[in-house]
This record gives sequence, C-alpha cells and structure tokens, in this order.
Amino acid sequence: YKRLTCVPFLLSGTCRTCLLQRTSAGLRSVHPGDNITLHCDITVDHEISWYHQSSEEMMVLITAGKRRVGRSFSLNYNLNEDHYDGIMISSSVDLVIVGVSETDLGLYYCGGRNNTNHVQFGKAIRLIFTGGDTQSNSSSAHTDSECSSPDPAPYQITIVVLGSVCLISVLTNFIMFYYRVQGDS
Repeated sequence: YKRLTCVPFLLSGTCRTCLLQRTSAGLRSVHPGDNITLHCDITVDHEISWYHQSSEEMMVLITAGKRRVGRSFSLNYNLNEDHYDGIMISSSVDLVIVGVSETDLGLYYCGGRNNTNHVQFGKAIRLIFTGGDTQSNSSSAHTDSECSSPDPAPYQITIVVLGSVCLISVLTNFIMFYYRVQGDS
C-alpha cells in the first residue's frame, strides 16, 4: 500500500513532460514606409539578438552585448545600419525597423542568453501591413490573410497526437508500476 502512494507523483511527473503549450505570435501592423519599434519581452544579463523569419530564411538582424564597464548594452552586430537599430534598455534591447517594406513582413524573435550557451527566446511578433495599405497584388493579399487567420487544422492534429502520446505514456508507466508492485508482493 505504501508503494501505491508514489502513483500520483509518477503520473504527475509523466504528464508534466507531455504538456503542450501553444504560444501564438503577437500581431503588429504597420503602414509601408513607417518606422516601428518591437519590444523584447525577455531580460538577460549578457547578450540579446533579434531574428527575422520570412518564408525564405531566418536572419540575425542585430546583436547587443553588455559591456563590463557600466553594464549597459551596446550593439555588436547590425545587418543593415540604415534599416535596423536597437534601443538599449538596462536589461533588454528593442528593435527599431526604419522604413518598413514588404521584405520586412514576417516573424520576429528576440533571443538572449546569460553567461551560458542556453538561449531564451521571447514571444514571436508577426509584422504585417495595416489592412488598407496593402498592395493590390495577390501575393500581398494572400500573405495578409494567412497572418490574420491561420488554418487551425495543423494545431488540432498536433494536439491530438501529443495528447495520445501522453495518454499512452501514462498508461504504460502505470502498468509497469503495477506489475512491479505485484512482483514485489
């Protein structure tokens, strides 16, 4: 009977590894040609980089590191100094995009690390053009409609598959534990 008191702990530990957390991207809209500042929602004490993911590629835009003297951030890398800038805050770095164009649309992430190799990413930000100012060609209209209402089917399939895997894992652990208890009796 004492061994069965471990079952809730075993089950909760197994379920914790199976939890699925869907994080949706924050949506930001901008008029073509305007400037926009994207806020980094993580705080670190060593280095922060901003990444842009478009359908073609993922690029590092800026990287800022903390100086030893004064412990403030300073830019170490900037892909295009005429187009990107960083606003240095005591524990984070915001990204400024100057003169937003269609090539700037997509997902943005800030990622930072402390004095380890582990990188922590902030919440994704999806940048789109403001509804009335999109270009009339079909690729722009298609991109905007995808950004504002993504197809939920892939997420639903993923949730069902991961939920099934979690259930099977819990049942397998319970059965193995039960037979182990029975064998020790």
